[in-house]
Amino acid sequence: MLLGGLWHGASWTFVIWGGLHGIYLVINHAWQWLWGHVPEGRYPRGPFWSGAARAASVALTLLCVIVAWTFFRAPTFDAALRMVCSLFGIGTPTGAATAAPASFVWIAVFGLAALFGKNSQQLIDGYFASAMDRPVMRWRDEFQTAFCGVMVVGIFFLAAITASRNVTEFIYFNF
Repeated sequence: MLLGGLWHGASWTFVIWGGLHGIYLVINHAWQWLWGHVPEGRYPRGPFWSGAARAASVALTLLCVIVAWTFFRAPTFDAALRMVCSLFGIGTPTGAATAAPASFVWIAVFGLAALFGKNSQQLIDGYFASAMDRPVMRWRDEFQTAFCGVMVVGIFFLAAITASRNVTEFIYFNF
């Protein structure tokens, strides 16, 4: 993973990005191994505990990925360190303290959509696969509805990109 980070760019931020992903993989494999060796009846069971464990693992994974990608996108190591520190509220509060309250609403809305919505593979395996067995007219209506949803999401992405107003160089132009 360190070499994968170095392949992306000749900077310590890319090496740290790769190293963090390597550390995350080691932790994941160790956790899977330990969890496989826990004797039956030694951990709580039931829908609440499995749901809570899933929510905690999704939140922890998201946090780890955010930290790693901060190093990937930061121009320098110091800038990445400042961003990560402000993410956790360490040092001068520059991130969350200056954000508008409406930003937190949008973060919550899109976060819930990401957590509870279906991903593309689930849609193709479940929804669209079963739609192929339905009559043509109904399938066409459902396809049009899904297409409109994709267009709305695309418009939101384009608006977010346009609103950023920052010109950034494509990372692979450096090679």
